[in-house]
Amino acid sequence: MRPNKQISRGFTLIELLVVIAIIAVLIALLLPAVQQAREAARRTQCKNNLKQIGLALHNYHDSIGMFPYCSTYPFGANTKHTWVEFILPYIDNAPLYNQINFSLSNDATTPSNNLALFDSKLFGFIQCPSNPNSTLLTCKNGALFQEFASKHQSLAYPLMSGSIQPDYLSPDCPGEGTYCNTETTASHSWNSSQSYSNFPGIFNRGITSSRIRDVVDGTSNTIMAAERNSEECGWGGAFSWNFTNVYTGQKINSPTRTVVYNSDWWRNCGSSSYHTGGAHMLMADGAVRFFSNNIDHRSYCYLGDKADGNVVSLDN
Repeated sequence: MRPNKQISRGFTLIELLVVIAIIAVLIALLLPAVQQAREAARRTQCKNNLKQIGLALHNYHDSIGMFPYCSTYPFGANTKHTWVEFILPYIDNAPLYNQINFSLSNDATTPSNNLALFDSKLFGFIQCPSNPNSTLLTCKNGALFQEFASKHQSLAYPLMSGSIQPDYLSPDCPGEGTYCNTETTASHSWNSSQSYSNFPGIFNRGITSSRIRDVVDGTSNTIMAAERNSEECGWGGAFSWNFTNVYTGQKINSPTRTVVYNSDWWRNCGSSSYHTGGAHMLMADGAVRFFSNNIDHRSYCYLGDKADGNVVSLDN
C-alpha cells in the first residue's frame, strides 16, 4: 500500500488579494483619524504657546507697569531689540536674558555677542507646530530675514497693532469705510515714538507702549497677539526690529499675500496660519480664541483696536 500523502493547505491568490484589500481599506479609514488627532495635538500646543506669551506679557506688565515695546528702534540705531527678548525672564529664560547686552543690537549691523545668542536657534514658544516651515531659519524662498546676515528664527505669534493697513497698500479695505486706518495717517501712525492714543492696537512698532487701563474696549474684546506664517514675511524675524507685530488691516489668511516673500513684505505680514479655516488669537484677558477666515472684516478690525468704542461681543 502507498502511504497517504499529507495535503498542504494555504491561501489562494484571490484570498490573499482580498485580505490585502481589506487591510488597505482599514488603513485608509484610520489614516485621516490619526492625522486629525495629530493636528488636534498641534493646535493644542499652539494655543498653549499663545497662553504662555499672554501670561508673560501680563507678568511683564505687573512688574514694569506697562506692556513691552515691540522694538527699541529707533530709540538708537545700534540698540535694536524686540519684545521677545523683554519677556524672556517670564518664560523661564532668565539666564539667556541676563546675557543680552541691551546697549548693543542683536543683529548683524552692530558687532556684539548678542547675535550668537539667537543665531540659528529655535525657541519653541514662538514656533507653531502645525506650520511645516516652523523650523526654517529663513524666509520661505530661502532669503534671510531683513537685517540679518545669518540664519534667524521667524516669529509665529506677533503682537497686535490694530486696524492699520500695510505700508502704502490697502489690499483688503477699499470701499469699506474709514474703520480700517492707513499707517500714514497722522491719527494712527505706527512710526517712532507715539502716545498710546495715537495708535489703534495695544502695541505699536517702535518705542511705543500702553497699559491695561488703555484697553477701554475691554480686555476680553481686544486682540493682543495673533498667529502668522512669518516665513512669508521678509521682516518677520523674531529678533528683527521691524514687523514683530501684526495688524487687522489684512483679513486672516488674506489672498493678497504674494510669493515674493522677501520684497513684497507689505503684502504678506497679516495674520495667517496652517490651521484649517482660520487662526488663533490671544485676547488681552489671556484667553485664546480661534478666529475664522470668514469673520466680518469690520468686526475683525474693531477687535484689533483697544479703544475705538466699537465693542464686538464674542459670545454670540
